[in-house]
Amino acid sequence: MSVLFLLAPMVAFTQPAHAQAPTIVGVWSGSFLEMSQCLSRAGNALRNAGFTDDVLKGDYSISATKGSYIGLVMCLSSNDVVTFTVAGPEGTYETARRFLLDVRNAF
Repeated sequence: MSVLFLLAPMVAFTQPAHAQAPTIVGVWSGSFLEMSQCLSRAGNALRNAGFTDDVLKGDYSISATKGSYIGLVMCLSSNDVVTFTVAGPEGTYETARRFLLDVRNAF
């Protein structure tokens, strides 16, 4: 019982942890590539922009990480659209935007 009284002041003065929201930037572009061509270029663009870790390939997208940032290229060939997205730590808009432009320009 005395242990509870000793811990009570510590619990009363602790603040709850808050998750930080990521910085997310994105852009889309028209594309008349077939799905296989788009995905191939997406993988190359991510790799050339330095997104080389934790590569995940889906039916319509490829994602990879670069440090604490994740890059995603989605191919929506049926709509003639490709999207580019980069997400990173909160408060890093300029870096995330620069990485996004690196991926898009490498595409």
